[in-house]
This record gives sequence, structure tokens and C-alpha cells, in this order.
Amino acid sequence: MTEEKLHQIFADCCAQKKSIYDIDKPFVQNGFAYATNAKIIVRQKTDAPDSDGKLPDVNALFDEFRGDQIVEIPEVEFHEHICEECNGRGIWVCNECKQCVICDACEGEGKFSDPLSFVPLSCSFGISNRYAAILYRNGVRTACLPDDPDRPCRFHVDEDIEGLLVRTIKDDMKLWEPQEEE
Repeated sequence: MTEEKLHQIFADCCAQKKSIYDIDKPFVQNGFAYATNAKIIVRQKTDAPDSDGKLPDVNALFDEFRGDQIVEIPEVEFHEHICEECNGRGIWVCNECKQCVICDACEGEGKFSDPLSFVPLSCSFGISNRYAAILYRNGVRTACLPDDPDRPCRFHVDEDIEGLLVRTIKDDMKLWEPQEEE
């Protein structure tokens, strides 16, 4: 990718873990810069050449969107904290054997995060508090729900950046509740 400055949401949407695709950084495909972690994807037009590597074919995702119900994105906070046991490295050196060991406290992640909770956007579509916080922090205040709730919702960061976010299945996740103002 060129030195073109991308909005913060591109860094927020890159995959943090290994994947079958090279999605740990933004990539260019067919005239768009993309960032995704397979749950959320954003794109912006660019003149940069296509990226090399094993990349998902994502252009059709945006073309296939159908829906017109606009919903508000609530203000949600979500925090990640550095693990104090390993100082955010995810590993530490054993004093006895002098080998690197995966940190038991954070299970090798190097950080902890707030518990996930389910944020309903409508009676048939919801997202996790992690993604609601990413959207809100990056200026997204509304989203357009898909006609089919098994498809992703669409949002705009600004007039040049659009994105898609898959719904979260509630399952055992607790329901998010707005913080009461004091």
C-alpha cells in the first residue's frame, strides 16, 4: 500500500490474529483500500495498485447489500488493558528453564478486554459492544440494516469511507445496558 493516510478505523478493523488471508494490515483491491478482520470491513477509493498476497475477494460484498432501515449506533465504551504479568508481550521467560512460556494470565494475548455484551440495534439484529465502540469512536452514528438479518449491516464513517459489519449472535452473551449518568 502507498503512504496514503488512512482513517483510524482501518487500523481498528485489521485482523489481530493469523488468518488464512493476509488481512493483518490494509490492502488494495480493484481501486479500493480495505481493512477487515472477517467480522467488520471498511473500504475507501484509492489510486494505489492492487496488493500482493493471499486476499479475500471482497468487492461483491458491498454490491450485494440490500436494505433501508436506518438505526442509531449507541455510545458504547470498550476497553482493552495490557496484561501486567507479561507487560503485554503474551510470553515471559521462565527463571528455571530460561525458555519462553506463554503467559497463563492472558493466555498469550498480552491484553485483557472488557467482557463482551450484546448490543441490539433492532429486534432482529445486534452487534457486540466491541464493534459498537469501534464504530462510535470513529464517528459512525447510524447504520443501515440488511433486509436479510443473516447479511451484514452497512455504515458510513464519512462520505468516502463505507463499511459492513456482520451481526452478532447473542447466545450466552449478556445484554448491554447503557451506563446511567450520575
